[in-house]
Amino acid sequence: MTTDQGVRKRLRAAIHHQHMAMHEHPLMAPLLQQELTMRQLEATAVVSCLAMGVVETERAKHGAWSELSLHGHLEALKDDLPDLHHVPNHAALPQLQTVHSLLGALYVMHGSAFGAATLKKSVLRALPNAPTSFFLNCEVETWRCLCNALEALSAPEAAQAEEGAVQTIAFYRGLSDVIYANHRFHASLQAVPGLLSREGSAVQA
Repeated sequence: MTTDQGVRKRLRAAIHHQHMAMHEHPLMAPLLQQELTMRQLEATAVVSCLAMGVVETERAKHGAWSELSLHGHLEALKDDLPDLHHVPNHAALPQLQTVHSLLGALYVMHGSAFGAATLKKSVLRALPNAPTSFFLNCEVETWRCLCNALEALSAPEAAQAEEGAVQTIAFYRGLSDVIYANHRFHASLQAVPGLLSREGSAVQA
């Protein structure tokens, strides 16, 4: 049996490079800027919603970690993103084939709440009326459950959790690339007077 702190340290180290790179991603960087627009914020929320949706679907499929469910937050996000069904999703899906790789994915999702707490302050300064669903709250009890689950992992299980975490943050990056490209394309159409009305409304960010 490993230790919780050891497993978390291992997972944190495994995704550190990709995690730090996401701060510089052109879709995410505006979150810390005063000039942030609601459309830019919505684009980042779409990434979160799609990523959480995949992980929650896998969690439900495995019938595991019910105490770590993302369902409630996911439904709130969907309510505030009415055009979500128009969004393309071509990113490679994480292969969460075991409950332990799934736990690694849940570590990434719930761990993002710590960063969201910092981002929320910046976002609300720029957009005071931003939907609260766009920010995953850091629930102490949920995080404690996650830590307890990590503490119970054997070394081979911890390796599976690490792989799940790495694949999940790579998936998050892939989604960000797709949504950013789609967002820029839509913005370029908006810049041409009358083009969207001629082309129709099928192009969605």
